[in-house]
Amino acid sequence: MEKCVTKTILSNARAAASVAVPLAALAAALACLAGVRGVADSLALGRAEALRLHADAVRESRARHAEEIREILAARESAAKDLRGIRGLQSSLLDEQRKRTIDGVFAFDEVRRRCAEGISLYGKGDYAGAIRAISPVRPLARDDDEAIFCLVASEFRINPLDRERYREITGVLRDLRAGGFRNGELEEIIAYIEAEQEASRE
Repeated sequence: MEKCVTKTILSNARAAASVAVPLAALAAALACLAGVRGVADSLALGRAEALRLHADAVRESRARHAEEIREILAARESAAKDLRGIRGLQSSLLDEQRKRTIDGVFAFDEVRRRCAEGISLYGKGDYAGAIRAISPVRPLARDDDEAIFCLVASEFRINPLDRERYREITGVLRDLRAGGFRNGELEEIIAYIEAEQEASRE
């Protein structure tokens, strides 16, 4: 009887041992799988965090770059505006200086005298003399249409084939005509220049 009980106990112990070993192995495998999954989850979280940080850095860099470009463009526009202001001021100062110089050299009566002399010389066919008389006071004789006409017509008649001056000459003559100045020679000169320009285009 004792032998039978011992045999049963031994048999049960062997059976338990045979079950315990696979269970331990299974537990170890499950623990390993859980560890691997934990590492994988950690890696996935780390990768997601890294991507988020990278995206944030890229957005911040782009925003900084866009702000720098806006600042550069604003500075360039400001510099261009300042430059335009400087040029305008410089031009005004030069015009004022030129006017003062001319006013200092030629008094009002002198301007009238020179214009009258130039008109007279033009009427006599002395185109070079008309230019010498009127040209120095031209800026102060802008309102004297006849003197301006005699000056420009003299410049044309001295060298009527100087095509490079055609545009300037016709521009002044057309301005005089638009302002009400009437003169047969004016129309004659404009017609001559237009004919020459047309012939050169053919």
